Amino acid sequence: ATMPGLDAVFYMFAGFGVSRGQPIDQMDNVKFAKFCRDTKLLDKGFTSTDADLVFSQAKDKGARKITYEIFRDRAIPLIAARKGMSVHKVIKSVTGRGKRPTICATKADHVPMHDDPSLYTGVY
Repeated sequence: ATMPGLDAVFYMFAGFGVSRGQPIDQMDNVKFAKFCRDTKLLDKGFTSTDADLVFSQAKDKGARKITYEIFRDRAIPLIAARKGMSVHKVIKSVTGRGKRPTICATKADHVPMHDDPSLYTGVY
């Protein structure tokens, strides 16, 4: 059973923040947690702790990362079971439009003495 779009979502999150040229065929628990958070899977019944437990249960013993196959065949069904949803419904919810990793960064405030060259005093 192929799941259209699920692989794209996996590789998008697996590769989030990874330098170009590095292999992104596996996802670690931090990226998995981000996947759960950014695709809005987390709620009162499925917390970030549950996401960590799902990751631990899905991965191979001793492994630190999961492949797409493990993500698809083990992690997604475990999420579905914990949320009381069908696997199909979970996949549909995470492959919907706009399901991308979000970047949370702060924007610096305008600092007049620093940002406006006409106010430079030449003294540091």
